[in-house]
Formats: sequence, structure tokens, C-alpha cells
Amino acid sequence: MGEPGGGRGHRGRRCPRLVPDRGGRRDRPRLKTRGEIHATPAVADGTVYAGSHDGRLWAVDAATGAARWKVRTTGPVHSTPLVSGGTVYVDSLDEHLYAVRAHRPGEAPAEDHRAASAHLVRTPAGPGPVGGTVRWRVPAPGAGHLTPAVAHGVVYQTTYRSLLALDAATGEERWRLETGGEVHSTPVVADGTVYVGSADDFLYAIHI
Repeated sequence: MGEPGGGRGHRGRRCPRLVPDRGGRRDRPRLKTRGEIHATPAVADGTVYAGSHDGRLWAVDAATGAARWKVRTTGPVHSTPLVSGGTVYVDSLDEHLYAVRAHRPGEAPAEDHRAASAHLVRTPAGPGPVGGTVRWRVPAPGAGHLTPAVAHGVVYQTTYRSLLALDAATGEERWRLETGGEVHSTPVVADGTVYVGSADDFLYAIHI
């Protein structure tokens, strides 16, 4: 017999499913992914977004625990996603930042020729396929455990020694700030300024 969250699909592949919580008064929705989850998930519009060591960004129905869709990267996802304007931004250990367009339940993913389509998951109770589309991905050397910041159509992403400002719609680089040390902090935007710390002992404040 398999694990409580087991479930074997075609050709012996493990399929995600709800796992009953027998310690409580009633079953609670839990989803079995194919790898460890190291970071805090994000929640928006009734959907939970979580990265997994299986290399996927999972979109899960917050009420039922059912998988709505998943996007596969080329490395484990150990970062907390950021949801802004219907797009999910997430770092992968493949040292890329991904921008994934989230689709609401019952909305068919629009075809986007600028990027590859994500793997779709059909939900039996829904009126149609629900999915996410990778809008763009950009190299982010040294990234993997951090979360970007988004403000006024710009994504701020830290890399090994720099802060990148990227166009939120296209991923095109607008500018970058090189620091004198490694950057292990997540940027934050407030009152027209983006703040980020560096291992060069400086806290940077950049007016935007």
C-alpha cells in the first residue's frame, strides 16, 4: 500500500490528491506534490500558489485543495511566489525569474506565442481547463530563494550582486544597480523608493 497521500496514476506515476486529516474533527484539504515545499505559499483570489522541490509552481484551490494547474521550471522552486495584477512571479533554483499568467477557474488559457504554455490540469467540477501560461522568464544569477517586488509595472529582482528593474509585461531589463557584495535580501518598495541590502554593508535606497 502507498502513503496516505499516495495515489498512483498511469505508468506508476504519483498523482496529487487530497489527504484526510484524521486528527481533526473533519477532513482538511491537503495536496500531495512530488517534492518538498521549502517556502511560504502565496494566496490570492481563492488560489494558493506554492513552489515545490519537484520544480513546479502549483496553483491550488484554497477551499478544496484541488490542483488547478502547475508550471514546470528546470530547477527546484524554493522561493515564495508574488502575485500581482493577475501574474505570479517566482524564482527557481535554475537561476531564472518566471512570470506566469494566472487564469481563473473556468477561464480557458489564452494562447500566448511569446512563451511556452504550461501543463494544464482539468478540474472535474469546473466548466473547462484551468491553467497558467509562462509569459516570460529571465536569467537571475544567484537567485532562487528570494521574492521579487512589483510596483507601477516594474519588477525588482535581486541577483548575485545586483538589483534588476524589469518591465512587468515583457521581462525586458530597464536598469540595474551593481552593489559591492552579494545580495541575499528581498527588495521592498515604499513611497517611490526601492530598498535592498547587500553584503557590502550598505543598505541601498533607489528613487524610482
